[in-house]
Amino acid sequence: MTAVPTEFITALQRIPASARRAALQEAVTAEFRTALLMTPEETLPLDANYFDLGLTSLRVTEIKQRLEEKLGCEVDAAVLFASPTIADLTDNLVAAMPGSFPAAPAPPPGPPADRKPLVDSLLKDLFEA
Repeated sequence: MTAVPTEFITALQRIPASARRAALQEAVTAEFRTALLMTPEETLPLDANYFDLGLTSLRVTEIKQRLEEKLGCEVDAAVLFASPTIADLTDNLVAAMPGSFPAAPAPPPGPPADRKPLVDSLLKDLFEA
């Protein structure tokens, strides 16, 4: 998906890279809150299936169009229907807009290869004692 700079994207790029994902998630959440007719006092769980919350495919398509206008790029409809939570949608949008978000940190290195025999040995000693 190729992004055309919009007012939102320009504002997003002006904030620290570490805060961009949260800003995007907040914008996505606002669109869903509006579609669900939620009051400011109501909580919208980021990991809740938005179809279970009462959204129809028509309303999700409307959200898709509004997000495309806001982000200046195409939002894959398959993503909206295959990963129907705000958290998943945000993850997919971040992945689809690599120039706007810093790369995810590399996972920490795993334990050394010789560590497993040590753990097994310690467990064996513990349980055989």
